[in-house]
This record gives sequence, structure tokens and C-alpha cells, in this order.
Amino acid sequence: MKTAMNHFTKRSRAGLLLASIFLLTAMPLVGQEPAKPNPSVTPAPPLEKAISPEIGPGQKVEMVLIEAGTFTMGATESDARKSFADYLALWKDRRDSPEPQLESFLSQTPQHRVTLSKPFFMGRYEVTQAQWESVMGVNPSFDTGDSLPVEEVSWKNCVDFCRRLNTQSDDGWEYRLPTEAEWEYACRAGVTGDDALGDIDEMGWYVGNSEGSCHPVGLKRPNAWGLYDMRGNLWEWCSDWFGEYSSQATTDPTGPSSGSCHVARGGSYQEPAVLCRAAIRGFQPYGYRHHGLGFRLVKARKEPKER
Repeated sequence: MKTAMNHFTKRSRAGLLLASIFLLTAMPLVGQEPAKPNPSVTPAPPLEKAISPEIGPGQKVEMVLIEAGTFTMGATESDARKSFADYLALWKDRRDSPEPQLESFLSQTPQHRVTLSKPFFMGRYEVTQAQWESVMGVNPSFDTGDSLPVEEVSWKNCVDFCRRLNTQSDDGWEYRLPTEAEWEYACRAGVTGDDALGDIDEMGWYVGNSEGSCHPVGLKRPNAWGLYDMRGNLWEWCSDWFGEYSSQATTDPTGPSSGSCHVARGGSYQEPAVLCRAAIRGFQPYGYRHHGLGFRLVKARKEPKER
């Protein structure tokens, strides 16, 4: 798996006066009726906190509501350099992959503020082989089992899977891959700094506890937002092309408009813990397949088409 690690958070009179002014301006004038709500405008009902839509015969996908919000994306340069040094030390003992490059780790920088302006649903688990087969009719995975996450799927395969799901209904929502920002926001679940995300042994499968294979979804402890296996088990495809970060604050980023590789996140059962951090970035061509690489679904409101 090529990653961005190697070729892979006295009250004053003036105050009282301002409050009085507010109260006066908020009150209707004598003889003036208060404004009445417009009966023709129906407020949108609140979104459910979790949904389980059916995606194939006998197969439902559990999804968790991720509220809109703002977070700090990426890593500091010192953290990125430390991750590189830690991984390089491990690599020198194994030398079972291409030599890691510092530039790849620095792709986690600079840290920047990201606002996600709309809520969305994200799969509680990675897409399983049973779910994949119910939609696509085949199981491409290297290690097989209904509750194992599907792997050996390319970015294009995952996009095709989502397209098939979107032909089943037209409810104003669509299935797709998460953006890189959505993925990291959901992985962090309101926590700033990788060291505060929780014990990797309790929350994910990595080379230190996996015994060399992926595991059924949902066996480890979820993060604070109820998402399982966000770190470890399988790398997860994101929709974005891989590219450099900007230091500027941004809203609803979707990555570069073009590129040669797509982003994957989260690390896998084959990787050391240092590669299963929230900020670590992997990348591969859209046709690449690997038994350490899968995905999870997002369901979001359809964006209006430009005229």
C-alpha cells in the first residue's frame, strides 16, 4: 500500500443599558401585533441519529448521523516528523516495503481549519462482503467471510457500487465515498490530537494484534460517535484526489480537481500503529486493488445540479 508515509482541538451600566435596548427592540410597539409564523413554510423535520437503509436482498447498512461542524485537519510539522522517525525505525528492522520518505509524511501538514457545513450519514462499519455481494453479485476479497470487510476493491469499483445503490431510489439523498475531510472529522469525533483518540489495541486491528489478517467488522470499541474500525483493519478509500494541503481555512473541501492517485485513510491490519493515526494519508491510483484496502459509505443530500 503506497501511503503518504512511504512511497506509504460587575455587570456594568452599559451592559444593562444594552440589555434594555435589546428588550425594547424585541418587544412589539403598542398596537402592533406580533409577527405570526408563515403557515406555508414547513420546517424540515430533524434528522434521525441513526438509519439502517436496505441496500440489497436481506442486507441493511447501519449509518450514523454526523452533524455539521468545524475541526482542525492534519498534523503539525513536529508530529509529522516524529511519525516519520518512528516509522523509519520500524522499517529498518523489517525492510519489507519501499523505504519511507519524509515528504510523504509532511503531506499531513499544514494543519488547517475545516468547516463541514452540512450533516451527513456515515457507515457505522466498513462495507462487508455480504453487503458488497448483495449489490454487485460477486465477492472480490482475498480473505472471505460475510462479516469481513470487502477488500481487493479499487476506487472505481467503490464508485460503481455507490452508483448502483443510487439507482434504487430518488429520495434527495445519495450514497458516495466520504471526502477526505469528512473521513478525518468523523475519525476524530470531536477530539483534537491523535494521542487522545483512544488505545489502538482497544479500537483497531493493526500489525501488533491482527495476527496477519483482517477481522469481522465491529469487534473493537467504537469511537465517540459510534463508528467502528476507523483506525486499522482496512485502509478506506476517500473520494478526493491526493494533493497538498493549504494553510487557509476552508469549507466543505473536496480535494484537487484532478490528479493521479486517490486518497485512502485509516491504516490497516498490516500496518504499525504509527500508520493508523487520524492524520495519516495514503494514496493509490483509482484502479489499484489490495487485500488491505476497502471503504465505508456516506449518505448525503444531493447537491443541486448547476444550470
